[in-house]
Amino acid sequence: MTWNVDEVAMNSRLVMGTGGASSLSILEQALEASGTELTTVALRRYDGTARDSVFALLQRLGIRILPNTAGCYTARDAVLTARLAREALETNWVKLEVIADEETLLPAPVELFQAAEELVLDGFTVFAYTNDDPALAKRLEDAGVAVVMPAGAPIGSGLGILNPHNIETIVSRAQVPVILDAGIGTASDAALAMELGCTAVLLASAVTRAHDARAMARAMSLAVESGHLAAHAGRIPKRPLALASSTFDGDGDPEMSAVDNPGPLVEPLDSLSPREFERYARHLSLPGIGVEGQRRLRAASALVIGAGGLGAPVLHYLAAAGIGTITIIDDDVVEASNLQRQVLHRGADIGRAKVDSARDALLRLDPLLEVHAVAKRLSPANVLELFASHDLVLDGADNFATRYLSNDAAELTGTPLIWGTILSLRRTGEHLRSGHGPMLRDLFPDIPEADSVPNCAEGGVLGVLCGTIGSAMATEAVKLICGIGTPLIGRLLRYDALESDYSTLRFSPDPDREPVTDLAEVAVACAAARAEADGDGADRRDEIGVDEYLADPSSALLIDVRADWERHLASIPGSVHLPLGVLQVEGWPAVETLVTLLPREVVIHCKSGARSAQAVQLLRDAAPESVRLRSLDGGIDAWSASEHETVQSSGQTAVSGSHHT
Repeated sequence: MTWNVDEVAMNSRLVMGTGGASSLSILEQALEASGTELTTVALRRYDGTARDSVFALLQRLGIRILPNTAGCYTARDAVLTARLAREALETNWVKLEVIADEETLLPAPVELFQAAEELVLDGFTVFAYTNDDPALAKRLEDAGVAVVMPAGAPIGSGLGILNPHNIETIVSRAQVPVILDAGIGTASDAALAMELGCTAVLLASAVTRAHDARAMARAMSLAVESGHLAAHAGRIPKRPLALASSTFDGDGDPEMSAVDNPGPLVEPLDSLSPREFERYARHLSLPGIGVEGQRRLRAASALVIGAGGLGAPVLHYLAAAGIGTITIIDDDVVEASNLQRQVLHRGADIGRAKVDSARDALLRLDPLLEVHAVAKRLSPANVLELFASHDLVLDGADNFATRYLSNDAAELTGTPLIWGTILSLRRTGEHLRSGHGPMLRDLFPDIPEADSVPNCAEGGVLGVLCGTIGSAMATEAVKLICGIGTPLIGRLLRYDALESDYSTLRFSPDPDREPVTDLAEVAVACAAARAEADGDGADRRDEIGVDEYLADPSSALLIDVRADWERHLASIPGSVHLPLGVLQVEGWPAVETLVTLLPREVVIHCKSGARSAQAVQLLRDAAPESVRLRSLDGGIDAWSASEHETVQSSGQTAVSGSHHT
């Protein structure tokens, strides 16, 4: 891949100097072996009449000359030398050197900056030799220099790169090429400069003073190329202890290594704007992300399923990280009970579609984001198109049907999928990518029953835990997009908040599992889940409407199976509190303790009808045949919607209404 200065493209990233060679013959061999296309020469060595000069050699080899102002100690001398070079060599390019003293040969910052400003105004393309100070390098760039050239160590010292962090910082902040100049001693130094993100390396003494200049020139060329490739490939993370590179089980296929990284997910944008450089400055100085990683983030598109407890922090951090395009899909509306954990939404958003509230929140954070709001439920009808049109998907849904729908769509489309889930005070999360590791069905082949775990309303959820999980999901997305670190492929991450304990479950593809070929099975589960959510899944013979109950309330025992705190908000007059958890342990005998004479009918209610329907199923076999069990359709929500009176309960469990004695 070429690099450019002043619209001049160059293939070689090794820039050669000419000082220190014992003869023109040795210099010629070194230049040819290096493959360089750009060589810097001090103007003081120029002799326009000599046939065997360095300048004549470079012209014969077809190598572009970059005159430098070596030997200048003031801005005035450097500017004068640059102008002489332009006249003599007919080039506006100049390597600007203004030296502080003969002993260190380090730049004189004040004089350097003054000369740079003047030369830029005079139309020069300035390659500025500077120290490894990121602030000075940035000021030179702001002054208009075309290339920043920080010193790795003093000229000719061979000490290598004394401050890699500063070089990496300069690179991360620069919008112009950065060429590591001075201090290179051997090939590994040149490779390191490129791994730090430098555009190219300039060296002279390391080659011209080597025992075999030609061989060292070739070594430097290979080192620069390999360092550049390594920088783009991404190194593995450093670890304090060993980690096997692969594991084998008998003669079977090897399991996927935990350190396997499929590499960057997307190609980077061509460039970042000045606004983006400022906004994402703390990313740009991070090893593994830097400017190129941020360009990948800006190029990426993410689909987020759900704008609730998990979706809210996922969306917030993806937007803050600079993901270029975000699509949100959710068919729910904001409720007051959401605000305890769904941090994107505000009190003013209650009643609004969650996707609209979330979109507005993200655009408040960054008005230049591209955010698409889809106020629908993820379904077999839309899932494949949505997955195929995004680089990755993050699933924060709260039901098994959607979780398996996402998994199957990811397997069919090859789209990377990151999912997380919460159960009370615990969480799990994983990254699934078809072709790069096992999928959800390798661990849990069958779709569980919808009521096999309690939902948020029944089991509760620690609000801050959503932030922990959502942040972890967003972190996996950033790692995947940039191709850094060790992704959660073939690993299930678990977190117990009460114990402050993280653990990882490793698993591999099931060789006996049939691959997903269509959405037929999961479509049935989605239809059942939809029916249950719409109130169509229960047996209507087991339900009673609000109006029917009110026609003869004295003949029925009304049991509220909600939690104690829910009754503090509102309760139906005359209801008896018997939490679902008590019924699950004690069964029908718990009902018998409430009354002296059994009623003809027992009506059970909760918030919306789901828990009460579960209670009816639980009690049916044990209840006497003379007692009819029914669930209040729509629960207390339907009661309130019918504008019937509610009261605030005292919160005591199993206290009956006055009409049952």
